[in-house]
Amino acid sequence: AKIIGLCVLWIATWLFTQGLYMNESLRGLLPGSNELQVLAITGYVALVMCVAVTVLHKEAKEFMSASKWMLLYVLPLACVALLQFKYQGPLPVWLFIVMIVVSVTWQDVLTFGFFQGRVRRLTSMLNTILVVGFLFGFGHVVALTSDMSQIASPGFYLLLVVGILFAWLREKTSNIYVINVLHMTFLLVTMVS
Repeated sequence: AKIIGLCVLWIATWLFTQGLYMNESLRGLLPGSNELQVLAITGYVALVMCVAVTVLHKEAKEFMSASKWMLLYVLPLACVALLQFKYQGPLPVWLFIVMIVVSVTWQDVLTFGFFQGRVRRLTSMLNTILVVGFLFGFGHVVALTSDMSQIASPGFYLLLVVGILFAWLREKTSNIYVINVLHMTFLLVTMVS
């Protein structure tokens, strides 16, 4: 029952933060241009993340303490440098970079930090990895589409595998840095290429 309650809380939090980015219907509720909407959502998500990390600072220390893994951030930094020359997206490059950093970091803090830590205290490592991996994939499908038939799509299963890999990495490294670097680098490389 506690794990189900945590899952419901995670889904609600995900929808009212990441869902604002991913669901055009929700984003359309905000006034202004696409750029202003993305900027407002990014500011809101950054605020939510800062409040969560501040209020739950003891929990945050479990997965955000200093680590040698932090050196890996050179990878997304290199992508940011390359992005200046290759990016042709709908947002100004600076806004795209800020949006990626904030949204990906929040996804990883929420999912593989707070949520995984709490689920892990209630069940085994294997069950934790499966629950967290499933919700990571499910959250993307729910936020991206109102058509739940997408759960049958190959993209959902790819996100499920990535979620399981990320949850496993959290268990093995005891932090979110490797996950955050991989997640951020993937999205930035996608835009570079």
